[in-house]
Parts: sequence; structure tokens; C-alpha cells
Amino acid sequence: MTSSTRLLLPTALLLAAALTGCGTSAPATEAGGPAFDSVGTLGLPAAEQVYELDLRQTPLTSLSDGERARLGTEPQVRVTLSDGSTLSYRNAEGVMLFEGDIALNRSEKAYQHLVALTDGQLGEQGLSRFAPKGANWAGNVIPYYWKSGTYSADQERVMKNSIARWNEQAGNAVKWVWDSTPRNAVQFIKGGSGSCGWSYVGSIGGHQQLAISCFSTHTVIHEMGHAAGLWHEHQRCDRDQYVSIPSSYLNDSVNFGKNCNIYSYGPYDYDSIMNYGNPFVYALSNPGNNYVGKASNLGKLPDLSAGDISALNMTYLGQSGGTTPLHPRLRRPRPTPAPSALGRLLSFRLAATFP
Repeated sequence: MTSSTRLLLPTALLLAAALTGCGTSAPATEAGGPAFDSVGTLGLPAAEQVYELDLRQTPLTSLSDGERARLGTEPQVRVTLSDGSTLSYRNAEGVMLFEGDIALNRSEKAYQHLVALTDGQLGEQGLSRFAPKGANWAGNVIPYYWKSGTYSADQERVMKNSIARWNEQAGNAVKWVWDSTPRNAVQFIKGGSGSCGWSYVGSIGGHQQLAISCFSTHTVIHEMGHAAGLWHEHQRCDRDQYVSIPSSYLNDSVNFGKNCNIYSYGPYDYDSIMNYGNPFVYALSNPGNNYVGKASNLGKLPDLSAGDISALNMTYLGQSGGTTPLHPRLRRPRPTPAPSALGRLLSFRLAATFP
């Protein structure tokens, strides 16, 4: 089986990619609908709208209570870390959103999250180093549920169809099972109008939320992919051989950086559901030699690709399908424990990237 590369971003490296939005909530849409539903504008707000903090000049411990609070209340925050790398996130729906649809932590925990990050504590908490058979949902099962009244009948139909589709395609590796009783589970919620959806990456311990506001099979399975531990395909370290980023976004290394210190399974996969499409990412007309899928499929398909499934098989079952991870020297993370005080505080989980 051909295997698509899946990226596991080391927690200390916070290089981001495109911010995906959907404007207003889209109506329920069956599989085959637009990959990004109705896509809103992408890009950072004007400079005066971004709250910027340079930790090389202003240590976190020197911030006033008001400045600490702004880390979780300002719409857009850009933090330069002590090593010169940059973390950019937005606060929306009470969550720190990184890369548009990846949840780092609750906004109210922004200051504590950054303290843990700068202290190196997230290195053990993050799932950015998924080695073969290193994924962290116990028993290869992701318990999930949503509360009654969360979705309309049409929206529930899309949700149920998408989950059934995942289980048909990748259930042997990791299956979604309706169950609200386990200590670790995913609660689906209805998102706001700021993006089509968002999710934490991998299991963070406890009941974690996954938001959907654009109801297409593509959107639902894409966010399920994050929860299962998949990263964005277009952030692979070798992505410049296969895709291009518009110049208007390319200078923003914060949100369009590449993730290079990761486990990578297989060649670039244009068919991966974890790709973004235009107007944020474009396939090259003359790509490198080592890739799978069709360039015309970039960001459009409603299903897990063969490469996505192969990567899930690798990280959950240890079945390589002939694929060797490119970063075998990275330490394998410890299994995610039942929620603890630290686990709840450090909910940042950048997991197996299945680009």
C-alpha cells in the first residue's frame, strides 16, 4: 500500500500554516461538497490589531495581570519565543486556535500554556513525536458523543454519515465509538462563525471538544483526523517540491511555516484529506518525483486517502505497509494517561502529522 507522509510536530516547534475560515456556518452538505465549504478570508489582521509579545525582551514573569489576561482575550496574538521562533494564534470561541483549526488550550489558560511551553514542559505532553504504534487513544478507540439538540436533523445526518465513512475506511486502525462514559472522549459541539471547525490533535486527557460549523463530509473527517492525531499534509518539510503558498502569505513564516522535526510516513499525498486547497495552497505544475495522488485533488476529496489510512495503520498498529519513518531518532512519547491536573492544564497536543 502506498503511504502518505504524516507529520508529527515536536511540541517545542510551533511553526504554523494557513488559517482556514468558513465565514458563516454552511448548510448541511453531503460528501462531495466543496472542500472548504464557504471559505472566508485568510491572513492576519492588520498589524495594529495583533497583540505582539517578544519574550527575548519581556519575560512572561514580568507581565502585569492585565498583560497576562490579554494573551487570552486579544483576537490575534503573536509571541516570539526566547529561541527566536514565533507562535501565532487567535482567540475564538474561548479557545487558542493555531493554524486556523487546531486547538492549543482554553483561552483562559493562555498564560499558563505559554509558561509551560517556555519551561519545556510541553515536550513530554505533546504528541508531536508519534512513532510507529505510538498513537495515544487507548485500545485504538475514540469514544465520542454530542449532547441532544447540538445539531439539526440534517446536520446530524452529515455527522453520522461522516463517522460511519471513517469507520468503514480506517476502523481497523482506529474506530470512533459512541460512548460518553470513558474518562477520555471527544465531545462534538457546534462551532461559531469564525472557522469551519477545530479540534485538538490526539488525545489530551479528559473530555475534549471538537467543533463543527460547516457541515460537509470533508470538514468533519478533516477535524476527526486531527483528533486521531493527524497533522496537515501541506506542512511537510518537503512541501515546496509539491505545493506553493501565495506570496501574500509566504512571508508570514508564523502561519505558513514547514514542520521539519517530525516523523514523516511516505511520499507527499495530494489526495490526503489533511490538505488545504486554494486559495491558500496550490499544487505545482511540475512537482517532484516522489508523490502519490493527483494534484487536481488537492484539498477537494471527502475521504481519507490510502496514504492517510496507511499512516493511521502505522501509528496505531505499527503496520508500515512498506513505509519507513523518516525521523526514527525522535523519542517516542509516553502514552496519554487519564486526565490529571497537569494534563488538563497542558492540553496542547500536536500529534502524529499525517500530511
